[in-house]
Amino acid sequence: MRRSYKQNLSKLIQNLNKLKSQSLERGKKIPQDMVIAEARLKDYLKVLTWLREKGYRINIDGEIEEIKD
Repeated sequence: MRRSYKQNLSKLIQNLNKLKSQSLERGKKIPQDMVIAEARLKDYLKVLTWLREKGYRINIDGEIEEIKD
């Protein structure tokens, strides 16, 4: 079964958090792009969650469609 956008986004955020923690363990500063990327991914995840609550989803082509029961 194919993963949804929301699942893929959650996995990306998890991987980004792993990279951030590895950087901190090595004593390196977290790059600004990582901080920005994480914020944008979390915002996008919030939008997907909100759309789902309102009865919509995003299809493969990136178009928003209404969920029909």
